[in-house]
Amino acid sequence: MDKELASKLTEVVGNIQTSVGKASDFVISQLPDVAQQYIMWGRASETFYFLSCAILSVFCIVDLFKNIRAAQSAEYKTEAEFIVKSLVEGVASIALVIGTFANASAFLMVWFAPKIYLLKGIGSLVK
Repeated sequence: MDKELASKLTEVVGNIQTSVGKASDFVISQLPDVAQQYIMWGRASETFYFLSCAILSVFCIVDLFKNIRAAQSAEYKTEAEFIVKSLVEGVASIALVIGTFANASAFLMVWFAPKIYLLKGIGSLVK
């Protein structure tokens, strides 16, 4: 009975090794395509984040200057209305400019150094 159990165990372990070998061969054959798709996804997402922050910050800054010009021409009924609108637009502008600069590094890396972007992505998965 021990010999039968040992032979079955050897057979099961052999099947597991064969399956793992086939799976690793499949993963290795698909690795270039996966890497290319990861870089394409990175380009799309990093470009979206960077451009959305940049465009929104430009709109906020332009609106802030329009707000200042409107205050000079006395279009506002109260001074509080001008102050509140200016504060909101100023804070939003600063936050969006900071967001633009924060996203600039990843945006530039994915376009000009995609291999490094890929390695950083793999490194973050390993951690």
